[in-house]
Order: sequence, then structure tokens, then C-alpha cells
Amino acid sequence: MPLISSYSHGQFCWAELVAKDMPSAILFYNNVMNWKTTDLNASCDDSMPHVQFESLGQPVAGLIQMNESLREAGLPSVWNSYVCVDDLEFSLDKAVQLGGRITCPATSAGEHGLIGFVQDPTGGIIGLWQKGTHGGESLRGDINAVCWNELASRNSIAACEFYSALFGWTFRDNPMAPAPYFIIQSADGEEIGGIMQMTDDWGDMPSHWTIYFNVEEVDATAAKVQEMDGALVIAPFDTPVGRIAVMADNQAAAFNVIRLEMSPTVSSADSSAGS
Repeated sequence: MPLISSYSHGQFCWAELVAKDMPSAILFYNNVMNWKTTDLNASCDDSMPHVQFESLGQPVAGLIQMNESLREAGLPSVWNSYVCVDDLEFSLDKAVQLGGRITCPATSAGEHGLIGFVQDPTGGIIGLWQKGTHGGESLRGDINAVCWNELASRNSIAACEFYSALFGWTFRDNPMAPAPYFIIQSADGEEIGGIMQMTDDWGDMPSHWTIYFNVEEVDATAAKVQEMDGALVIAPFDTPVGRIAVMADNQAAAFNVIRLEMSPTVSSADSSAGS
């Protein structure tokens, strides 16, 4: 697939793992996803260790060491999704006007750009990224790269209304889903993720965003995850779009893997020749 050089407002552009034990996380994902790492601290304002995961020499995700105060507060390791925005401060203010809450104000990521986090009215927390020199994921939808971002929400209708007003997203129903499911379309019509209605089967779990990695073999990845002290949360199962499994890494950060049965939509973001 073409390399992606930049993303437009309202498109998912980056995923980042906040881990309690960064060396352990590097070992896990280097083995499970066949990623390599590059240090980012020299070009980023983060005081905690910060690296970039790469596949085929291209950036696919980030990893940052959780700070001591968050660790002491008992926060779990977590994968965060980021959406590209043209003006971070404007988007943060707009999120509040729409009933959301700022959980992290505008923060410098050095030359890479600005970041912030908001919690939507249903409880889901998402990152906002105003790009600097870092354009985000150069690979999306490729093997061992993020291919889908998904919100499990306690009130999917309210969530759709919030994100539509914030990012200009539109939605279409997925009639094949067992529960109400809305496919996210960016302003240019690209299908980039989904919002699902949580049912009673979810128990007390709060609304949350999660990510999907496209992998060559779901069952082999599931076996490798367990070999590396991760957990298989939901065993591999088949769907119309591909075989899926729900995982947790060796620090309990949840993520999904899928073997797509169809080519993912090529990003309409600016692209350059590559593979």
C-alpha cells in the first residue's frame, strides 16, 4: 500500500501504548508484531522514555513509559487512539461545548506536534493530534499495522452525535453486526472505524476506544501472545470482514487483531509512492 505522508482533520492518525514497564512492552511487541523501535526522546518534550514502533522501517505506533504518579494511582497500561485536528485548542474547546471533558489539555510533543485528550459524553477517551514534523502512521491497513479504530459505547447514538459535531464524521449502519454498530466515515467519505453499542454482556466495563491490527495469521498471533505472557481474551472467530481475536498484552493492555478478508480502504490522506 502507498506510504501515508500526512492525515486530514478528522482522520485517525496515530496509536500509542502507555505502558507501566516499557522494556517489557518492547520485548512483547517486537516478538508478537515483528516491530522494531526508534527512540523519540531527542525530538520530543516527554520526560519519560518514548519510542516509536516501526514495521518495514516505517512508523506504525508509539510507546511511552507511564509516569510514576499514574502508576501509583493504579491506572492500567492502555492503547490510545489519536485523531488528526487542524487546531487543537479549537477542538478541545469545541469538545467541551458539546458536552465532553478535557482529560489532558494541549501539551507539546516537541517538534512532533501538540496533543490533548477528551472524554466524550458517554465516557470514551480519545487523543487529538495537531501535527508538527511527525505525520503519524506511515502504514495503515498493512500487515502488522493499525487498520481500524473502534469505540464501544454505553450510548452509541449520543457518541455518534458528539463525534459528528467534533470531527465532521458521518455514519452508516452495519446490518451484519449483532448489536447496533455504526461505521465511521471521515469528511471525505473514507471508512476509518466504528462505534458499537455495548450490551448487558459487557458487564460494568466503561465506554472505551480500542484498536485493531491487521495480521497475517490470527491464530498464530494468538499463540504468540500467550507465549509472551499475554492473554487471549476472546478466542479467534470468523466474521464477514475477517477472522478476529481480542488480546491483552503482558501488561493487560487490550487490543484486537484481524486478518482482513478484503483490502482495507486506502487512506485518502496525502500519499507518496511506496510499498
